Amino acid sequence: LHAKRLLLRHYYYAALASGPREKFADRHADRHSDRHALLRLRRCPCAVALSLLALSISALLLLYSPAPLSSPRLPARNHSALASTSPLAARVAAGGAVSWARRAWRGQAGGAAEGEDGEGEASGGGQAGMARRRQLWARGRPFQGAGGRLWPGRVWRDEERRRIQAHGGGVLYVAGERRYYWYGENKEGETYAVKGSLERVDVVGISCYSSSDLLHWTPHGVVLAPNTRDPSSDLHVSRVMERPKVLFNAASRRYVMWLHVDDAAYDLASTGVAISDQPQGPFRYMGRFRPNGQESRDMTVFQDDDGTAYVVYASEMNAVLHIARLTPDYLDVDGGFVRRFVGRSREAPAVFKYQQHYFLLTSACTGWDPNEAEVHVASHMMADWRLLGTPCSHNHQQLQHQQQQQQEWAWHGQSMRARSGASRPPPSCRTTFESQGTFVLALPNAPPGVFVFLADRWNKHDLADSRYVWLPLHLVGNASGPTPRVWWGEHRDGVVGLQQGAVESGAVARAVITWHESWELPQAWLHKAETAATNSA
Repeated sequence: LHAKRLLLRHYYYAALASGPREKFADRHADRHSDRHALLRLRRCPCAVALSLLALSISALLLLYSPAPLSSPRLPARNHSALASTSPLAARVAAGGAVSWARRAWRGQAGGAAEGEDGEGEASGGGQAGMARRRQLWARGRPFQGAGGRLWPGRVWRDEERRRIQAHGGGVLYVAGERRYYWYGENKEGETYAVKGSLERVDVVGISCYSSSDLLHWTPHGVVLAPNTRDPSSDLHVSRVMERPKVLFNAASRRYVMWLHVDDAAYDLASTGVAISDQPQGPFRYMGRFRPNGQESRDMTVFQDDDGTAYVVYASEMNAVLHIARLTPDYLDVDGGFVRRFVGRSREAPAVFKYQQHYFLLTSACTGWDPNEAEVHVASHMMADWRLLGTPCSHNHQQLQHQQQQQQEWAWHGQSMRARSGASRPPPSCRTTFESQGTFVLALPNAPPGVFVFLADRWNKHDLADSRYVWLPLHLVGNASGPTPRVWWGEHRDGVVGLQQGAVESGAVARAVITWHESWELPQAWLHKAETAATNSA
């Protein structure tokens, strides 16, 4: 192909040099055959000489080129580097690296393509990787954490440039260290189907990461490892370890992890408990049990202001949610529980509290496929819960002004910036923005009624490539009166201001989660200001 291009190039210049340009133009206008054109070309000895020279050079290139010449449309890629940074690339590196590289460059290989996650070759380390990330940022293809912003649904990497593996997890804030600890499922394995069950990966363990700004995460490795030898072990690689949540018990000075432990068919339906003396682990597995003798699948734990802890879990074939109080050491339930949402089939619970009201986010049971979330409210964890509807919201003016460079929402004199400019329609509220909730994070110094909603965007074909959707959650209106309404101020200078009703003391508010292509979390919200006494200590 290279020789043909070179020959045609010289043939073109030779034809131009052989006589008036009109002759060459006439060739195309009259659509003469190539044979006729070559006969005309023979009339010029100079043109014939140039053509023979071009043919000779092309033949020499073919004879003395040991490897095929690279196509200018596909830049050379380091497949070993791709294999080290992408699970998908590692699986195909042995038997199809070239074809996979072509698909990835065209944006067809999910997760590894530049157009899909905004990174592409930015995943590499060193100066080349940093330069590539700067180029992507300048071209409007940011990576997670770029510009101090959160980009829901994009690939999120830790400080070692590896994909964060903390799915279905939760975040614990350690005030003494002024750090956040993120625990979740490590799904960095081969995804395969199980007959009669969901797609899965063999158990890799529970991972832990820490951060002071919720953007850049330091990996602490697998803090609860699986058992690779004993098939009867609760933590064997063939089993299930899901939705880990960690609480700090002030009385025992221990960090207690609760998680869903099951077999591949989800028939075991149990809860596991592990403990550690430090937040970064390792955690020691204490065993599994069924709370109050009842099935337990998707679950979460919640610690109240007075130190009382609760566990919320899907039971009775996922048809009912159970809520139980934990013992003072957080290692067991105290013997009582309540049945809520009977026959509703809700899972993926996430609890948070504002003033004297408790809010519970849940998901329908649709496997790995997303669905519409619901939010409920109660005056006590063991009381009756009242449905408030879906928390997800799309604002009409936000959709109309997607191409604007910046939007700003103001709460109590502080601002949260959210950049739009999405080139594709935002995810639907009916699928909770193509994700499933897992946790709601309360920030120590955030304005009243402001939280962070944590969710997973599952990829059932490659679970290791599942993404994270973190969005701001705020409370508006009064749910005891008319349906609260989020409304927007006038659009001016590319800025849209969110106007919200004040959340009065004692009022029951509605939770609202609004989609942002990216948003900035003010660092002043993440930690309480240190006093002089604290600094001296």
